[in-house]
Amino acid sequence: MSSSEGRSRNAVAFALVLTFSFLSKLGLALFVWFRNPAAIWHPDSTSYHSLALNMLRHGVFSRSSGPPFAYEVFRTPGYPLLLATAYSLFGVSALPVIFIQAAIATGTVALTWLLGRRLFSPRVGKWAAIILSLDVASVCLGQMLLSETTFTLLMLAAVWLLVRSLSPVRGWAGFFLSGLALACAVYVRPVAYYLVLLGAVGVALYFALKDRGAAETRPRWRPALSRASAFLLAPVVLVGGWQLKNLQKTGNARFSHLEGQNMYFYRAAGAISMRDHKPLFQVHRELGLETGRTDFSGWVAQHPEFAGRSDAAWGEEWLHEGVAVIFRNPGWYALVQLRGTAALLLEPGTYFLAFLAGFESGERGRELIDRVDVSLGSAVAVLGAVWSEHRFLFLSSLWGIAFLVLLYVGVVRWLARTSRHGWTPGVVVLVTVLVYLVLTSAGPEATSRFRVPMMPFLALLSAAGWLSPRRSSPSA
Repeated sequence: MSSSEGRSRNAVAFALVLTFSFLSKLGLALFVWFRNPAAIWHPDSTSYHSLALNMLRHGVFSRSSGPPFAYEVFRTPGYPLLLATAYSLFGVSALPVIFIQAAIATGTVALTWLLGRRLFSPRVGKWAAIILSLDVASVCLGQMLLSETTFTLLMLAAVWLLVRSLSPVRGWAGFFLSGLALACAVYVRPVAYYLVLLGAVGVALYFALKDRGAAETRPRWRPALSRASAFLLAPVVLVGGWQLKNLQKTGNARFSHLEGQNMYFYRAAGAISMRDHKPLFQVHRELGLETGRTDFSGWVAQHPEFAGRSDAAWGEEWLHEGVAVIFRNPGWYALVQLRGTAALLLEPGTYFLAFLAGFESGERGRELIDRVDVSLGSAVAVLGAVWSEHRFLFLSSLWGIAFLVLLYVGVVRWLARTSRHGWTPGVVVLVTVLVYLVLTSAGPEATSRFRVPMMPFLALLSAAGWLSPRRSSPSA
């Protein structure tokens, strides 16, 4: 086969995979819209929707239903801005947003193909894109008003731009664009906040240490600092600018106080749950958090000294107290993280499919989770309950589990077969981001929902593991 024929076949395959990705998501979106439109609204969707409406109608960043508008310190403006833009163009309806997210998710599949081709080979890129297109959680999360689909594309774009700039080494523009994509990702989900500093340090060290035997120390640090500065420029302006606004509005410059909320009500509460052998919802009630409420009145009733103080002050207290609880219970916290990692990586994600199809509800899901939390040793009984009470979920989970087995066997094969020379700069970037996302997303609240941003990276490693020879050679 000639090279032109090979390129033509690759172009056809590329178009077919993207067409399948888009049409499958579009078809599911239409099915859900006409059969079960309420499923589009995840409990977190309401806050994003309220923020978008207030941005569009009143020009304020608040989820309040009317004046006076309380400034929002937990959510970040990236995803609400996308919703507000869609609402301004197409009217206040969820369906155009779901169509946009289908296009965004298809863009993620395309970028996965391109990144795989650069890091490994055209075949790896193609099969990684196919694997990602078949991931149930990634497909289903795009059908809800949630930020994961947008965040995944921005994270992957940041990685792709950085990999292109490192191998081969290019000028500062690629590093600037990579930092810009990462800053936008932070605006959508603040979990990526600490990747900014990690990325800048990594870029500086790479240029400072590469070819260190061929140049003096001073010239090597000059390109290192220039590239790292280019990478940092957009995050400093955009993320730092939002922090200055928060400082002006609340007296606290933290980018998002969701960190404190999660630290106290999930990470610390999870450690207490494991230590005292109580389900997490019971610990939440003891801490003053009632499911479905967003005003934290229960917690304020337990801490009257915080009555009338700002949400930012609450967030700082939660962060401080959550860290203190974790330091008092390090072993239990480690167990919580391990269990969260298992849920993050091993939950098949088919509950979202059953929920969208109308076979499950939030109440049924909580009942099932509570049963698992209360009796960890009753795996057979829980399995029997799923078979008898959640039949569609059981059957669809068989596909989800088989998919995860193939996915992770491929990743393990890649780890076992890759030599030291296979750890190119681009591969190191990919694996570092993947590990970071695993560490920051694990916890008692972890589900397959938070695995979605990791899926392009897992798909790439899995495809490389199944297709690469036993001894990898550097290709990027």
